[in-house]
Amino acid sequence: MNSQIVIRVYRSILRQSKTYPNYLDISKGIMTFRDSKYFKNMYVDTYISESYYIETTILGPYKNTQLNVISWIKNEIRERRTTKNNIDALFEVHRDLGEILTIAGYGPMVRDEY
Repeated sequence: MNSQIVIRVYRSILRQSKTYPNYLDISKGIMTFRDSKYFKNMYVDTYISESYYIETTILGPYKNTQLNVISWIKNEIRERRTTKNNIDALFEVHRDLGEILTIAGYGPMVRDEY
């Protein structure tokens, strides 16, 4: 698979997140939990939603839950190999980004700070 597709989809996700109603400030870039030397705290957000069939945990450096979601997406892109299934999953995230950020905006079921 062409990694240029992944880059384009990620950039589109960043553009979409700028238009999100709460305006996510990504002007300084997005860091992941792998960049932890730049942060004092890390946040572990656990989301459980029966209506959306979601049960996931997101680790990120930001107090803002929606920024942690974008950070998590970036980390997943970095860590996963570029396969057809992973690109398909990325397109699904792109398609559902507004809904994903809305769920994150309501806050996680459980939040731990380290």
